[in-house]
Amino acid sequence: MNTNRLAALATSALVAACGGGGGSDGPSGSAEGFWTGTSSAGYAVRLAVLEDSSVWGLYSSGSTIVGVLNGTATSGNGSLSGQGSDFFFPNRLLQSATFTGSFTPRQTVRVTTSLGSTFNGAYSPDYDLPASPTAAAGTYTGTGLTATSGYYLTTISVNAAGAVTASTPACSGTGTMLPRPSGRNIYDMRLSFSGASCPFASAGASVGVAYYDAAARSLATLGLNSARNSGFFFIGSK
Repeated sequence: MNTNRLAALATSALVAACGGGGGSDGPSGSAEGFWTGTSSAGYAVRLAVLEDSSVWGLYSSGSTIVGVLNGTATSGNGSLSGQGSDFFFPNRLLQSATFTGSFTPRQTVRVTTSLGSTFNGAYSPDYDLPASPTAAAGTYTGTGLTATSGYYLTTISVNAAGAVTASTPACSGTGTMLPRPSGRNIYDMRLSFSGASCPFASAGASVGVAYYDAAARSLATLGLNSARNSGFFFIGSK
């Protein structure tokens, strides 16, 4: 495996460190937020660190999801350490790594993994925007996959009440996409698929998060099953 990609993994775990900021003034003094940057392997990285210290992230090449991240961390006085899991789809690998690093709240992060890779990221003010179910409602077409399925053209529709339907040529899916208690621009996402030959059904029900990019009119969803060994992942636009 190309271990440089795990720079992104470390960052996903690291920024969980300080716990939730919450409130309308944003996560001042903590690593809560939405972080973007590039790993030393050249992948674009997007990470969400939530008010409950849970962390979700993905890294991509162009519009293709290359991997998904989930982890935990501790930090204090600008230093951090932790561990996390990395789903690397090209080789269908589930790997883990530890990391150390530093961050400046609401500004920058820098991490070095146990594999010697690095990541530099910047805080995105998109996290401070309020969730808007009306704005996020719509039909998105893009790429969906699980940890073992490969990539499939997928359509996801969300209404203003948060009801979700999804489809591929062999699948139908239902679920919800609802604002989190923090009210920030990250949603709780639940989705499950069915169909006799559906490549997503074997992953089971997926629980995770969704992020709506208003400027790009795009939706990214990340969810894991109860065993946390697979899930459903999607990037699309309307």
